[in-house]
Amino acid sequence: VSITTESNTKCVSRAVSNMDPAPASYYGPLDKNNPVLSAFQKINTEKRLKTRISLIFCSALSIKLFETWNKFKSRLPPSYFEEHLLQTADFLFDSKLYRLALWQGYRLYLQQFCTLSLESIRDVEHFKQSFFSDGFDSKRARLTFRALQGECQCIFYLEKERGALPDQSGVQNLLSILGFVRILMQAVLPDENLCWILYNGSLHMYNICRFLMSAGHASQVHKNMPLSMIFCITFQNIQYYITFL
Repeated sequence: VSITTESNTKCVSRAVSNMDPAPASYYGPLDKNNPVLSAFQKINTEKRLKTRISLIFCSALSIKLFETWNKFKSRLPPSYFEEHLLQTADFLFDSKLYRLALWQGYRLYLQQFCTLSLESIRDVEHFKQSFFSDGFDSKRARLTFRALQGECQCIFYLEKERGALPDQSGVQNLLSILGFVRILMQAVLPDENLCWILYNGSLHMYNICRFLMSAGHASQVHKNMPLSMIFCITFQNIQYYITFL
């Protein structure tokens, strides 16, 4: 009998250990007393206190982030998880950890909508179908715009980190991102409430064009994005921005 009891106990223990962790909602209100939210916030706080930035640290942090996202994604409300995912991405970007911000933040968020690279987006309709099937007024739209702009900036700064004179592959990457930003701006142009995206997009376009032209690729910039169009859009965006304020 004792052998049978011991065997049953082991089976129960094994079954319990294989159960998925309970979601945050299981423990009551989503406040500071919720153990799942507290554990998630504690891990995020610990990451922000890191001061030693090195290759080893980045590798360890990447693994830690991967484990954290996998552990908590199914246990937290989607809106809460996604907001903190992008907050972490913004923090990594501000810390100039562009690769981590890209792969463990912005792109991770965007992959739930579309697994294609930004360079694969062909036109405005393709853009809307890929990232905004519910329209620009959906609850997630603000976060999606934030992630899209974050990814574009990460790609730009990663290319800049490689040197002041990008190779042909780097030039093509930047031209592709330039084309994507143009599509993004064309998509939101009719909506005055999204003037802040037009304004930010103009700055992104200017920075990319300036970098490429200073590296001796002015002809390719003109071919893919006439400067007259950039200046026209920039001026128009400033008008929208002032009107909005």
